[in-house]
Amino acid sequence: MPIPWQRANVPGWLQADELKDEKLVDLISKARKPILIVSKFDEFEEEIAREIIKKLADKATVVFTPWAMRHFNGIFEPDVMFGLPEITQRLTRGWIAPNGDDLPYDLIMYFGSYYYHQSQMLSALKHFLPETPRISLNRYYSPNAGYSFSNFTEKRWTIAMNKVLEAL
Repeated sequence: MPIPWQRANVPGWLQADELKDEKLVDLISKARKPILIVSKFDEFEEEIAREIIKKLADKATVVFTPWAMRHFNGIFEPDVMFGLPEITQRLTRGWIAPNGDDLPYDLIMYFGSYYYHQSQMLSALKHFLPETPRISLNRYYSPNAGYSFSNFTEKRWTIAMNKVLEAL
């Protein structure tokens, strides 16, 4: 099992499974109602962010944080905009999508955000929505997710995400 990128992150006995690119494609493909939450990311992640939003825009509810909204202003139109704590709180309370569909989300994906901030959001979801798969798409192992990549270098993460994008 991978070691959390931030060693002080002690998630308890339930930790994320290591995410492989094939597994990520499988989870996204099987999801009936996924949600993609896009937050602050590094410069080298921008191209991947654009591509993943394009690929999932028709299938998933896309949520931007205010940072992502400013960053993609005029390029992408999200389904809704919330801060990370607000969207996480809504998800833990059975939030219904903006399109009025009352089915629960069956896959929750976080792209971007500071490691420690995302870790707290995933921790809340781990305890309130344990049956819903939670994925951290960041390059560092996040033990509070249901699935997370190992601690990848920028190059290894980019290769893995490009494989996912090709397969979708």
